[in-house]
Amino acid sequence: MIGLTREYREDGPTKEILKEMLSLHLMPLETIRGRFAALSAKCTTEKLREFADYVEGTWINTSFWPPEAWCVYNQRVRTNNALEGWHCYLNSICNSNSQLYIMIECLHGEARQAMRDRNLIRENLLTERNHAKYVRYNDKLFALWDEYQAGETLTPAMLLKRIAQLKV
Repeated sequence: MIGLTREYREDGPTKEILKEMLSLHLMPLETIRGRFAALSAKCTTEKLREFADYVEGTWINTSFWPPEAWCVYNQRVRTNNALEGWHCYLNSICNSNSQLYIMIECLHGEARQAMRDRNLIRENLLTERNHAKYVRYNDKLFALWDEYQAGETLTPAMLLKRIAQLKV
């Protein structure tokens, strides 16, 4: 455990570096390594250096989980929350100790519902439900991505700084 909580709360530059590092997944893939290198160069304290070394070894220069695997730039769905919610729901209707035939009935019912939902989605009668604060966050994030893609005003450094400053 590195223990950067106090520094994050009390030191503005440390907080800025950490927020930008934790926003790298929202950057275009081709900019991630360069932005990481620039941020890493700003890590002058022992704890920040330790954090940067961890990020580099675990997320940047690795064949196991490289940026290509976790970059979610320009993607509307960036988490598995919907899947986790469905799994929780499925557990509530199909007890994990159920016999196989009961589990098959539950899954068959889910498959029928999925077909109905698919048809409703095609007819624009069923839409995704999101909390208003996440809709606002996504709108701001996509506006930044659009501005960056237009190529007129935002550099990768500016984009990362503005993404890190977004609030949910």
